[in-house]
Amino acid sequence: MDLIIHYSQQGIKRMADRAVESNKETVVDKFFGDTEWRKIYLAYKNDAVGIHRHLMDYYKSKLKTLGYVEVKDDEEIWAEPLMKNSKNAPLYRLLFASKHPLGVKFWKDVTKVGRDGQFPLWNS
Repeated sequence: MDLIIHYSQQGIKRMADRAVESNKETVVDKFFGDTEWRKIYLAYKNDAVGIHRHLMDYYKSKLKTLGYVEVKDDEEIWAEPLMKNSKNAPLYRLLFASKHPLGVKFWKDVTKVGRDGQFPLWNS
């Protein structure tokens, strides 16, 4: 089964400071499946851009342990589409994972068209 995962960048940003200090299980713990994300968050907390890269990489490393070998990263521009609000602030990313290379082909085909229905310049 292929997975498309909603990574709520804005939601994690909004909730992480309280969640990392909590002694109870939080929704962020449930998303990551454990509390190890807290170590990453504390290590990169002041890196506003890089924090999400490290957290997504951690999440994807966990997917790989489940056999999802086709977990792509942001080196490939189509891999993690970033959705933004009307003020251009990041809201969420879509992460893709597959156990088969054909899933990646489908994902590439779907994500090369922007939200506005236009193809980006790099496809021409």
